Amino acid sequence: MLSRHGLGVVFVALIVSVFMFKQGMPAPQASPVFVCAAKSLPCYLELRGDLFACEPYHIVDAQDLSAVIELVKSVAGKQVLKRYFQTHGVMSGQSIEIKTHVTSALVVECGYMNAGRRIALAIPLHPDQMTREDWQALPGIGGKLSLAIEEDRRLHGSFSSFEQLDRVRGIGHKSLARWEPFFTNSKKKLQSAVICGAD
Repeated sequence: MLSRHGLGVVFVALIVSVFMFKQGMPAPQASPVFVCAAKSLPCYLELRGDLFACEPYHIVDAQDLSAVIELVKSVAGKQVLKRYFQTHGVMSGQSIEIKTHVTSALVVECGYMNAGRRIALAIPLHPDQMTREDWQALPGIGGKLSLAIEEDRRLHGSFSSFEQLDRVRGIGHKSLARWEPFFTNSKKKLQSAVICGAD
């Protein structure tokens, strides 16, 4: 037989059970899951050379790599480009050309669009993906300063970040502040991370 204390516990348990039955059981606590519903950003690719149907160059949104492959004129070129995409993928701002090698084999050569095009398409720049001519696309950089930047990179190694440009003589905080939107805008950072994979 249950004691008075035991009957009280059973009564409370019965009331809680009825309450839970009417209200429903609370959902178990689990780790939150975040789903990114953001619209896919464009992944711009520059196609160069006479093996593309859009010669001498053409800029395409490379989110659909099969559509990019279809722009190649020859079957062999399509196969080479498809293999390249499957192996390497594509990053926004790249420039791709299919060339005939000395051995008559087709090869894919990859580089970067010039800085003017990347700026116009809001693709972030990186100081190690710039040529002397690219530097001159930025406000306030002429031939002398672009040469100093290239010479500094040759002597001291690559710039691992935009902020390291301050090691170049003639570049100060005001210049970095003026150029920062071309390198580090948060929307641009997100876009630079978009890698187009192969189907």
